[in-house]
Amino acid sequence: MRRTRWLALVLLVGLGACGLVARAARGDPAWRVIAAKPSDFGLTAAQVDMQSRDHRRVAGWWIAASPDRRGRATVILVHGRGANRGAMLPRAKFLVAAGYDVLAIDLRAHGDSEGEYTSPGYLEATEVETAIEFARRTSPRPVVLLGHSLGAVAVLHATSRRPAIAATIADSAYISPFDLFGRLRERLREQGAGLWPRIGLWFAGSRSLAGVLAWMVEMAGGDDVDARRAELLPVLPRIARPVLFITGDRDDLAPPVNARRMAAAVPVRGTWVVELPAGHQTFDDAPAPYERAVLGFLALVVPDPIGRTGVAVVSGAAPCAK
Repeated sequence: MRRTRWLALVLLVGLGACGLVARAARGDPAWRVIAAKPSDFGLTAAQVDMQSRDHRRVAGWWIAASPDRRGRATVILVHGRGANRGAMLPRAKFLVAAGYDVLAIDLRAHGDSEGEYTSPGYLEATEVETAIEFARRTSPRPVVLLGHSLGAVAVLHATSRRPAIAATIADSAYISPFDLFGRLRERLREQGAGLWPRIGLWFAGSRSLAGVLAWMVEMAGGDDVDARRAELLPVLPRIARPVLFITGDRDDLAPPVNARRMAAAVPVRGTWVVELPAGHQTFDDAPAPYERAVLGFLALVVPDPIGRTGVAVVSGAAPCAK
């Protein structure tokens, strides 16, 4: 009888722990609030709803360039964790002005897309692939991916699966979730944060516990969120398209040294690293050099079909040593 009670207690504690871990992995309702609208930036967008291969709604905006500028490529914009497609509108504005169509999407558990749980980027590659298929059905133009932070990890994972795209721009990608959590823990320590948040980050950032934590989320009804599957170094050698890595020289979460390591792992000529005077929010901190770098890279990988001249230099970039 006593043994049965102990087993029941252990089971209850285990179920409670699974619930706590699952809640930590679940998206926040605030991530769904789309505060910015295309009209705020002088843009006209069509709402699009796509269906992913795992039968989830993926929401987005299709923002076409003006007819006199159209014809270069379609750029798919992918936001970071805790944001949504509205956060990518400043980037959409300069891309549309330069003659690129834009498809800005919401990742799972963000904006208007379905899903409750997020991963460190590898599951979100499904939404990116859905957007690629939609863009290719909608327009014959080349497709380029541009993702920020979590979105950058997602576009790199999608690119490693070799879809029919021209190139990828990875803005502030973190090299692995374990590296990211370690850097977050160090930031909290420097800020004098309490012990418990740092312990929580230690558990989340422990590679040896990743399988256990993923199992606990699944037991509570969540998705497969095994952080080990999000690591980029194992998948980057499978990429077959040029990549531009954008990094901020003050980014303590995804520092330049990691961007250079990732670029070195991509076996493609035309892979570049641009280091901007910025933190993790590269575009917000350095909009003009960011715009020059992106448009310069696009001019190299997607030539203008009607011969208009454009920026042909990736400002501040260094080619990856192969």
